[in-house]
Amino acid sequence: MNELPSILIPVPRCFSFQECIWFLDRNYDDCLHVIDQTGIKKALVIHDEIILIKIVERPGFLEIMVLSGENNATIREYLVGFIVEWFDINRDIQPFYDHLANDPYLAYMCEAFGGLRLMGIEDLFEALCWSVIGQQINLSFAYRLKRRIVERYGRFVLFENEVFFTFPGYQVLALAEPEDLKAMQFSQKKAEYVIGLAKAFSSGALSKQRVAD
Repeated sequence: MNELPSILIPVPRCFSFQECIWFLDRNYDDCLHVIDQTGIKKALVIHDEIILIKIVERPGFLEIMVLSGENNATIREYLVGFIVEWFDINRDIQPFYDHLANDPYLAYMCEAFGGLRLMGIEDLFEALCWSVIGQQINLSFAYRLKRRIVERYGRFVLFENEVFFTFPGYQVLALAEPEDLKAMQFSQKKAEYVIGLAKAFSSGALSKQRVAD
């Protein structure tokens, strides 16, 4: 384990780490993170380096530990931005809960799911691919398709006899053929859309910055 200090990220008052990782888990076979009683482990590609992190809860904070890979100032800055966006930490959701509390049918959610944030996918390419993969099929099958493409095209790191995968980069999937994905039970259209997205990102026609602009 990297001996440099861990990273502490303060969390807002209306935040529940347990609700957030419940949403990430939900008994589906997700191949991009591992959740246990102590926290969540996830591999990331940062500046072409594979970094394995573990996130645990501390009073008032999320603690991020770098388990494998570089742990310099640039990596740490990236990790803070990634975790803040992934766990939706900067959003003020209290007005939503205040509104929810006034609804006779939905008010119970304030306690039942209190502190759950809008858990998204920080990487735009991965998010768009996931929206294609999961379209018009049940979630169990969608997760199986994701695992197949990740294990075939993604990168991985081995840590304490456990494999941690990253989602394939668009540069890799841009070189795939539709028949390769169809062999994994992708439909013809899903295969074409995923590869088309990869080519759009590779050419620069589509990017997170362009969408933001």
